[in-house]
Amino acid sequence: MFSKRFSRLLGTRMATVFSLFLAILLTAYGFGLFWLLDRFIFLPFPLRLAVSFVLISLAGFFMGAFFPEGIRRLGETNKSMIGWAWGANSFATVLGSILAVIVSINWDFTVVLVLAGIAYLTAGSFSLVAGRTKAA
Repeated sequence: MFSKRFSRLLGTRMATVFSLFLAILLTAYGFGLFWLLDRFIFLPFPLRLAVSFVLISLAGFFMGAFFPEGIRRLGETNKSMIGWAWGANSFATVLGSILAVIVSINWDFTVVLVLAGIAYLTAGSFSLVAGRTKAA
């Protein structure tokens, strides 16, 4: 729903813009989230819940926009690959969850967030290069 609206607004740059935004946001979360949460620890529970909801929703909204847009575009070009896209997404989701737990246990959750930021920066860079190659 929202990914289609953003796609109309940003066109093929949507993946690049969202990836780069997430890279910045997740890296900022990695370096500043615990400091920020410490500032809100003395608030009443409903307000802490609201702050947590906003922080999680902001990242989750932008992370969730890629898959519907990718499925829509894949449906326009190669419908037979949609099942594979669902499978690859499921595999990456499970693998990413497991790796996030392993990294956070062995190092720190800050490392998980920074690595996620690097992953989105890499994805945004690939998207930018793919967009230029396609346009050329």
